[in-house]
Amino acid sequence: VVALESDAGRRGMLAENLALLGAGAAVEVPEVAFSHEFFAASSYDAVFADPPWGGTGYSKKAAIADLHLGDASMTALCEAAARERRASVVALKLPKNFDIAALARAITAPAHGASTRGGGGVEERPFPFHLQFGVTQLLVVCLLHPPAHAAPRGRGALAFENARLDGLVAVIKAFNDAYHKEHHPRFWDWEYKGWIPLSRWRGYSGAPKQQKG
Repeated sequence: VVALESDAGRRGMLAENLALLGAGAAVEVPEVAFSHEFFAASSYDAVFADPPWGGTGYSKKAAIADLHLGDASMTALCEAAARERRASVVALKLPKNFDIAALARAITAPAHGASTRGGGGVEERPFPFHLQFGVTQLLVVCLLHPPAHAAPRGRGALAFENARLDGLVAVIKAFNDAYHKEHHPRFWDWEYKGWIPLSRWRGYSGAPKQQKG
């Protein structure tokens, strides 16, 4: 596990808390801020990003087009992860007024080289899921298998493939049911170009079968 914190003071508190929990040896806390260069240096099982929301005035904006963590925008981070196969899963913690539809369109656009051919020659692209947590949105993007030549940090790549989507959907549904179905999970259909409630998921068999409308 690699944990990055751009603020030096908070980085120290993070390292201290990890030590108190007995996890200091298992988590690397390098003295660097997140950047495109750091991200491109390796591959990762999963990436979780919690970018600054732009101060207390963020909620007054009608929509937030993008956010940055260091020199990396969240859109560029997801596009690079998909295009260069740098992670199996990317999760973003975003404000409620972030334009997640625009981000989902960008991530799944074939122009970024993110698509591939799965079993039976079916086209596969990154697969975004969305959950709501009050004023916070969680966007979880399942990417395609990292390249074999990329040495991942940690224990090894998760090797996520779209054929695993049914298992992930079951986990998300169970989590939502445990919290009284308050998170309204959805998935992005790149052909339909829109969000679809996860309750309409009909299983993955070469390609997702879902009902629209």
